[in-house]
Amino acid sequence: MLDYLRDRPYSIRTKLLVAVMFVVLVPLLGTALYGNWFTGSLLKTQAIESAHNELARRAQQIEIYLDRNKNDIRYLAHLYSLNRYIDTTIAGQAAEAERWRTQMEQDLLIFSSAHPDYYQVRYLDETGQEIARVNTVEGRARIVPRSRLQNKAHRYYFVEGTKLGPGDIYISPLDLNREFGQLERPLHPVIRYVTSVYRNGIFRGIIVINVEGETILRFLSPSPDPHTQLLMVDQDGYYLVHPDEAKRWGSPSDLDTGASVWKDFPDVAPQILSGRTGDVALDGRVMIFTPVHYWQPPPKRFWVLVQVEPVNQLLAPLIDFRVTAGLILIVAILLGFIMTYALAQNFTGPVLALQRGVQRLTQGEFTEQLPVVSQDEIGQLTVAFNEMAQMLRAYLDQMDRLQQVGLKISSHVERDEILALVIETIQELLPVKEVTIYCLEMDGEARHYQVAASGSGAQSPARVPINEASLFEASNMPIGQVLSRSHASQAVCYAPLRISASRRAVVEIIGSGDESLDPWHCKLVSTLMAQGSIALENADLYQRLARHREQLQQLVKALITAQEEERRMVAYDIHDGLLQYLVAARLLLHNYASLAEKSPASARELLEASMEQVATAISEGRRIIEGMRPTLLDDLGLAAAVREIATHMAARAGWELSLGMDLQDVDLPPETEIAAFRIIQEALTNAYKYAQGQPVSVRLAIEEHALTIIVQDQGEGFELEEVHADYGHVGLVAMQERARLVGGFCTITSQPGKGVRVFAKLPLHLEEHGGFIQDEPQDSRDHC
Repeated sequence: MLDYLRDRPYSIRTKLLVAVMFVVLVPLLGTALYGNWFTGSLLKTQAIESAHNELARRAQQIEIYLDRNKNDIRYLAHLYSLNRYIDTTIAGQAAEAERWRTQMEQDLLIFSSAHPDYYQVRYLDETGQEIARVNTVEGRARIVPRSRLQNKAHRYYFVEGTKLGPGDIYISPLDLNREFGQLERPLHPVIRYVTSVYRNGIFRGIIVINVEGETILRFLSPSPDPHTQLLMVDQDGYYLVHPDEAKRWGSPSDLDTGASVWKDFPDVAPQILSGRTGDVALDGRVMIFTPVHYWQPPPKRFWVLVQVEPVNQLLAPLIDFRVTAGLILIVAILLGFIMTYALAQNFTGPVLALQRGVQRLTQGEFTEQLPVVSQDEIGQLTVAFNEMAQMLRAYLDQMDRLQQVGLKISSHVERDEILALVIETIQELLPVKEVTIYCLEMDGEARHYQVAASGSGAQSPARVPINEASLFEASNMPIGQVLSRSHASQAVCYAPLRISASRRAVVEIIGSGDESLDPWHCKLVSTLMAQGSIALENADLYQRLARHREQLQQLVKALITAQEEERRMVAYDIHDGLLQYLVAARLLLHNYASLAEKSPASARELLEASMEQVATAISEGRRIIEGMRPTLLDDLGLAAAVREIATHMAARAGWELSLGMDLQDVDLPPETEIAAFRIIQEALTNAYKYAQGQPVSVRLAIEEHALTIIVQDQGEGFELEEVHADYGHVGLVAMQERARLVGGFCTITSQPGKGVRVFAKLPLHLEEHGGFIQDEPQDSRDHC
């Protein structure tokens, strides 16, 4: 049979399975599995039924005990002294009511002494106030002093008691007792029986019996076997009995630890808390559970007794049987293995050869080909392995080249050089006919493209893509994806390329046939596009940073010069103006002092002249201060200050002024106010120079949690590139820097003959969002 299988073109799996199944395993496994299943089912059923019976016996004991307590509380509701106390209280007989209250306390004391399981016996009137209460501590009953009686109107059991009809009984959950609103220490579990008290059909309070929780829990004495756990949980899954004391009383109304079967056994908790008897197996343990229904009216409440026992203990007979059967099965399998081993020897040679080939492949050896010695799956796998080794070698060579190109691209900071390297790499790695990079531009809603670089070196604007729709579709794809198309027996690929933060390009790759559509080629293109995009963005950022740094240097120089000039002018103003007035006032006052007694009339004229000089000096000082910081801004606020300078300058220049302000009574930081005022002042000054009587509009508004400023004139206008190249225009750069310093931005747009538009956006609160408003990302170029 072995020779027959070896000479036939069957798969290895078929040869091994036929031999093993035919000789040993089919009859042996079938018999063993059936016997194991039948005997195991019988033993398992007997063991689980025995555990169910024991748990049901405990549950029945608890239910009998709970039913006995109902008769006791009904007896107390008809206590003679209680009814006499209620009648005398209603009749207004205070002395008689006091006597019957004392008698009621004695009756409750006698009752509690006969029932040591009752921790508290109380009567609460219709307001929830405790009238009589007896506590039993360590088997001794005592009447609680009336000074320690409490009002329990807020407690849930009193609220439930007020809903009861005559003769009805309410049984509370088993929970921890509270005194004066706090959990009693040490912890004291109780269950409360409540019944209503009616006289002449009118509700007159409730009788409450607090039953010792430990009396109920004693029915759940621990199992003598340390591996068996006996648990009790309420209908919400919180533990009432657990070997670990830290897990007991975890409900929100008790210790609120959250320990519950939902947390420890989330997969089987719904079954345990279903209110039905059952059993489940979980993580090597068997959980047997049965409910104790102690409160039937809605919402129903019940406890669940749970016995957790290791499977190997509960099902010990079954395990012994399975061990014996398993040993027999192992012996049979060993015999089958010995018979199969000789057969397997005929097939392991090619497999070992493949293993050695894989080891060489992991060490970087791709040249040696494995010999093909059979025509079955092993032989086919060997052929596929040899082909894979050749492909891996070609792929690794291309990846090495791609890595080198990536390093080379990242070292360039010129856009044209990077684009040329991208094209050169594509032509080197892929069998392509033509490579062209199209830069996309937006003109309103219309999209246009322009040749940014080409593999032929020509960048003629007349060059068009083969598939314009695919070009625009690829521009919306994420960087790293490739769009493949076929056109007139040519393979065409389109890949998006980010050339700056706000501008995209698309690379058009034209091949022949389907060769360029190979998935590996697409992967190479996507990797190259990602590297090229990063390099182009870095180049764009580098150019913008260099330009900004140069602007800042020029601005600092200009600001220092302007600051020194301003100081010099202030000094001249003080020396030539303010000081002269003050010196003249001093001389007049000196002459006034000399003539005050000799010629009062002349002295009076000198005094008035000196006062005029002082007033002139004050005006001169205010003029100097106004030049350094606008006092209107401090006195009247931003809106009034802007209105004042705009109106004043419009009157001087003869503008038609359009002024719109909607600041919504928002308090702006001083830094924001002064920056906004100076930006508007500089924009109006430029308009005064160049608008030549044309209309000027100024708008301030609170929009999108920021202060928006727009100053628009219809003057001469200018070319932005020419102004950017001329660093003598400090005012334009200063407006942008003022906005940037307070966390905003300022953009200036202009064209010759179309005036100038200054747009600024400043934050309302410097601490919000880090104090910065982000401007739209701008390209370092205005075109492709």
